[in-house]
Amino acid sequence: MTEKIIDQLAKEFFKLVPQIIKNVVKPFENVSKNSLGPMQLGLLNFLKHEPSISMTEIATKLNVSKQQLTKLTDKLVEKNYIDRVNDLIDRRSIKITITEIGIQFLNEYEKQVIDLMKIRFEKLSNENLLELREAVNSINKIMPLISDN
Repeated sequence: MTEKIIDQLAKEFFKLVPQIIKNVVKPFENVSKNSLGPMQLGLLNFLKHEPSISMTEIATKLNVSKQQLTKLTDKLVEKNYIDRVNDLIDRRSIKITITEIGIQFLNEYEKQVIDLMKIRFEKLSNENLLELREAVNSINKIMPLISDN
């Protein structure tokens, strides 16, 4: 029975991903047009919750190469959203910290995205809103359990 449920769930999830990209990811990208890419936004959001962390730790936690991470951080440093700081204990290690400007940008971006989602949710009936809220809460609760990290 479990194998059948897993198979059905995997198929349903596979159908869900394009809908999430179309209805959630793409509109979010439009909010930050000409600003940051999805990976940079993800990195900035990650740093908001991990205030000072090494490049190696970030690469491991986000599952990206150090070379790719260096490219991602360059634009964020250029915009003063993050700082690269030498570790006082291990001078070979570089810590990445989010700046106040980065936090302000992220807060404004979050507000714009939430406002956009509210407009989209206004199209739904109360019944659909409650059903969607329950589904999203369940997904947010369960997704960390299937993560590799």
